[in-house]
Amino acid sequence: MKRLVQEDTYFMEHIQNVSITARLKEPYSIWRKMVKISKKGDVKLGDISILDIPDAVALRVVFSARKLTEDEPDSVTQRRERELSYYILNLCTETWPETSSSRFKDY
Repeated sequence: MKRLVQEDTYFMEHIQNVSITARLKEPYSIWRKMVKISKKGDVKLGDISILDIPDAVALRVVFSARKLTEDEPDSVTQRRERELSYYILNLCTETWPETSSSRFKDY
């Protein structure tokens, strides 16, 4: 993901800084989620895969948009940040099309 973002010239020319981190859900938390899924549906615990756990792996992209002019209002910069957030979200869904869009969150 880091390389994907860093090689995207459109994104990189509009930001001041970017941080990309990942986290893996702890094994116990994965097991608890698998138990929860098995209780909700007609699926046996042994038939559930880690791929059925929507948040087993999470990526976080945090960035600040840069001002394109010195006198640019903060509201314009914030609007650009929001648009760039959706740009990155779209980049993720294009890169991993087999993942449903409901598994991506924008905060």
